[in-house]
Amino acid sequence: MYIMIKLDLKDKKILFMLSNDASLNYSKIAKHLRMSRDVVVNRIKKLEQEGIIKAYKLGLNYKLLGYDEYDVYIKLVGVNAKIQQEIIHEFESNKYVSWIGSCFGNYDLRISIQAKTNEQALIVISHILSKYRDHVQDQEIVSLTKKYKLNAEVFVVDLFKELKEFKIPEKRLKRIDVPGKISLDKEDRELIKILNSNPTASLVNIAAKIGMTPEGVKYKITRLKEQGVITRIYAIIDGNKLDRMWCTFVFKININEDLEKEVESYLLSMKNATAAVRLMGKWDLGLTIYAPSIREINEVLNGFKNKFKDHIKDYDALIIMDIYKYPHIAEGVLEDKLVNKQKPL
Repeated sequence: MYIMIKLDLKDKKILFMLSNDASLNYSKIAKHLRMSRDVVVNRIKKLEQEGIIKAYKLGLNYKLLGYDEYDVYIKLVGVNAKIQQEIIHEFESNKYVSWIGSCFGNYDLRISIQAKTNEQALIVISHILSKYRDHVQDQEIVSLTKKYKLNAEVFVVDLFKELKEFKIPEKRLKRIDVPGKISLDKEDRELIKILNSNPTASLVNIAAKIGMTPEGVKYKITRLKEQGVITRIYAIIDGNKLDRMWCTFVFKININEDLEKEVESYLLSMKNATAAVRLMGKWDLGLTIYAPSIREINEVLNGFKNKFKDHIKDYDALIIMDIYKYPHIAEGVLEDKLVNKQKPL
């Protein structure tokens, strides 16, 4: 792997800001960076065209909508590229699938599914894999029970050391304590669908599509953020373009309340970590990192293993090669329909 595109400091600062909050308009970015609006527009368009900004993502808290997340690890056998693409396409077409990645390691695919119950998750998975049962050698399903809070911009800071002291204005958002689950009205659903297809859409364009005023749209977006339904809107940076590999570790580890605090503290200190989750199933903990080489990936793994050597019983590691159906959300959650046992999703 190698660095394909050279970025200057201004490009890096723009990436930092958009990876933190892609809803910032050009004028605000320009003012903070002391650049003209036109220069900012041209630089962002160039970053998009070169594929460094891969897409923009709407972060959605599925749990508040009554859905749990499940990860499925699939090992294939006797498949060629055509059959594997057929399997991937089947998952891509499902409204409850939110993420698909092809992997190098003990599994060939990792799939993320949103479901209200274990039964619903199994229906989604079995409906698709039953068509390819002769090619599925092994599969593991784990449910995500908790997502640890890591620094969202840590990946960019690790990429660009000179941004360590660079600060951006923090938005003050009043959080609403929401008991239980959130019910979305028709406008909420339409609004989220539009933001899903274009997370940086303007208030005016959204308002025209759903028959509201721009002020009304702004109020609804703010409300959904305060409730925690919309978690963030951010730019997805293609680490491969910047000499980074994406790797997922899963651990079988005995975690009690005291150890969890220690694990969470350690995860926050990891410069490479971009995501960490508690799991229920074969594994107990999932960790995602970006690193420039296999050697550094191994160093991160060994560091974690040494730190918690008395608690780790087993582990696996997967390098993510290609990503499909990302950054789009699982639109099935917006339909809010329960699974009909007689009619697979």
